Amino acid sequence: MQASDKPSTQYSDEATLYAERAIAAFQQNDLSQSIQFMQKAALASPLNALYQRNLGELLRRSGQLDAAITAHKNAIAIEPESAENHYHLAIALNDKHYYEEAITHYRIALSHDLNHGLAWNNLGAVLECIGGMPAAKAAYSTAIKINPLHAEAQNNLGVVHSNEGTLDEACICFEAAIAAQPNFPEAHYNLSLLKTYTKDDPHLALLNTMAKNDHQLSENARIHYYFALAKVLDDVGEYKRAFQCYAEGNRLKYAQEPWNSLPLERMIEQIPLVFTPSFLKKPRKAKGSRHPIFIVGMPRSGSTLIEQILSSHGEIYGVGETNILDEVLNKARSEAPHIPFSDWASQLSDDSLMALGESYLERTWALAPDKRIIVDKTLSNCFYIGMIYRMFPECKIIHAVRDPMDSCLSCFTHLFKQSMPFSYDQEALAKYYIAYAEIMQHWHSVLPKGLIVDLPYERMVADHEAETKKLLDYIGVAWDPNCLNFYNNNRLVKTASLAQVRKPIYQSSVKRWEHFSDGLQTLANRLAPYRSLELS
Repeated sequence: MQASDKPSTQYSDEATLYAERAIAAFQQNDLSQSIQFMQKAALASPLNALYQRNLGELLRRSGQLDAAITAHKNAIAIEPESAENHYHLAIALNDKHYYEEAITHYRIALSHDLNHGLAWNNLGAVLECIGGMPAAKAAYSTAIKINPLHAEAQNNLGVVHSNEGTLDEACICFEAAIAAQPNFPEAHYNLSLLKTYTKDDPHLALLNTMAKNDHQLSENARIHYYFALAKVLDDVGEYKRAFQCYAEGNRLKYAQEPWNSLPLERMIEQIPLVFTPSFLKKPRKAKGSRHPIFIVGMPRSGSTLIEQILSSHGEIYGVGETNILDEVLNKARSEAPHIPFSDWASQLSDDSLMALGESYLERTWALAPDKRIIVDKTLSNCFYIGMIYRMFPECKIIHAVRDPMDSCLSCFTHLFKQSMPFSYDQEALAKYYIAYAEIMQHWHSVLPKGLIVDLPYERMVADHEAETKKLLDYIGVAWDPNCLNFYNNNRLVKTASLAQVRKPIYQSSVKRWEHFSDGLQTLANRLAPYRSLELS
């Protein structure tokens, strides 16, 4: 929010007084009072664009996005050639997920001020959000060219490099962000994911120094800080202190977004009542040659490794984690939103199932029309397997399996970019794992044998070549030696495993949970029945 620094006929004494009170209230963190005073200032000086813009920003910060957009448009109507007016409108539009409009107004802002580094950076963020990676990189790079000390732009460009697998370039960007702004925990965290640390690494010393003032950080910054420090301590073998940091980061994150397990528990109760052997006995005959592969399972169970291996094959394309199936099913259910999913699914005819399948296939194959096989690695599709089988009788389903203690620990030690609220609390993690394990047991009991292939992570890392050959035989494609060099595949990877899949197979993550066994008793007790004798 900006204060006026120049006299104008557009500023009445009354309006100036209200604006000053609004700023004072804002500085006291009284957002509601600040909005009230700024509204009065805007009414007292209706042709003052600054008051409209400040009002819009205050409304945006309070979550009143429609009102914020209106205020910013009022500011533009008064001063249409102001870069700041278009820039702030674009921020509000982005918050509302009106991405194309946001891009338009960022570009208008830049047409009035090509050196507006914040606009270049934010434009990059919106472009990245809609998948325009080359344009996003160019926007971030321009922001950095304008100001090499633009820490956020350096960090954002580093994230793009990380996803693309150019990890050296990513590290340079994150280090530049930290050099420009040492108290930037998000950059510290992103850097920590890409390195394997030794005790003499100067980054560890810097993080230890930051611990003295961690109370001065915002809550989100503290979360990133604790996960970053924990990762570094984990690498150097200080497991007790590392777990304390992981636990604190998780505690703060879970307090922000506690997980409600009831919807999932209700689904787990309903699914076996509908997806019975008789319901699944006679699927419709498959048509066409497009038969998708689904990788399902618990997060952090080796699914990204499997997808990276498969997508290194010349005939296979991996789309990563996608909402396409969810969106297709939700659109079809929109006419009966209050009917439970299982009841709705039980009423679908073969023709309806075929139409749903075709809708999914059209959207998915549009991403790689030249590929014969496409892999969908949306892990939560494990709850839809019965539906998937009815929609795609010839599909292949690969179930990524891992020792539940290692899988859950890996969730607990990662700060996910997507919403994963169950991962930040041991009891919640256990509940989610049990729900997942029980539904997978159900699918194995009611679906044809061989439809679902269980692929343990431990087996894959122990004998990569043999397991890959079995996997390709199951899918029905010829051997491709590129699958052994999956780490050279430069496809975009956005999951928490983005650094791991750029390396050859390694086994150091097997039984990793034992380093932290003293702190994982809740998980160990709850998951004991779900651990195989081989892994116990």
